[in-house]
Amino acid sequence: MGNIDIVTKHYLEDSRIFADAFNYFIYDGKPVIQPEQLRPLDAVATATPDGETPVQKTRDLLKCLVAMEDDNRAYAILGLENQSDVHYAMPVRNLLYDALTYQKQVRDIADKHRADRDSATGAEFLSGFHKEDKLTPVITLVIYFGANYWDGPTSLHEMMKLEETDEALKSMIDDYKIKLITPAQIKAEDFAKFHTNLRQVMEFIKYSKDKENMAELMRSDAYRSIDAAAVNVIEHCTHLKLKPYIKNEKGDVDMCEAWDEMKKDCKAEGMQKKAAEIAKSMLQDNHLNYDKIAEYSGLPLDTVLALAQEMRSA
Repeated sequence: MGNIDIVTKHYLEDSRIFADAFNYFIYDGKPVIQPEQLRPLDAVATATPDGETPVQKTRDLLKCLVAMEDDNRAYAILGLENQSDVHYAMPVRNLLYDALTYQKQVRDIADKHRADRDSATGAEFLSGFHKEDKLTPVITLVIYFGANYWDGPTSLHEMMKLEETDEALKSMIDDYKIKLITPAQIKAEDFAKFHTNLRQVMEFIKYSKDKENMAELMRSDAYRSIDAAAVNVIEHCTHLKLKPYIKNEKGDVDMCEAWDEMKKDCKAEGMQKKAAEIAKSMLQDNHLNYDKIAEYSGLPLDTVLALAQEMRSA
């Protein structure tokens, strides 16, 4: 797992962020799922489809959604997959994750029946799953933390060659569609449907390659106090180096100030690079001594000497 995946996974472990993502996608931003309703689950799923060879997959994050605070019955299992790159087999990957999660439920129910010595019909005994047993639905959501459009398939059908398949046969081929949040495809007016700093993370990533819109964002009060964990995600996903100017005792960052300071640093680095080019040009001419080159280029004498050594060694 790369650094970006580790950082984004840690960020999404926060139940507030986790709930916000699902509320945005399922309920159009309405805060239906509350963080306190979420319970962490083991993200490792194992199954033995042929009865012998085990299959094990580890999800990024898995939580169960309970009905209410005083009732621990789960009525949905929510999986969250964070992607720093496009995965061109994501529909198959998520389908397998969901199938393994359902298989684990069947196995757990069967184990409980055996432990409780429940009576069963012959068919129930063979499957371990009784006629009245029910599974908890599984929903898997993918969040893509890239600035580009997701150009991979979003359904199982998109991964198949169906152009020459007749409609009758095609109607019998089950599809599986992934549920996806990708910054580039979020409309400007829809960012307000997020109610945590996931909004700023998604928004910053979307406009990270758009100087005009980024300048507009950095004039917004919404970026005056951002949680340091969110800033860490932004830095890793956009490859920008923002100076962590701490705003208050909570450790929140003033992104507007950090952005301005980064631009100043970039300008200074550009000037430094230009000065080095001038110094190298003067060194090649061999008409000036090192002190004069340092004076004319604006570089320290030690830097000029180092450049001269570097050119001799090349």
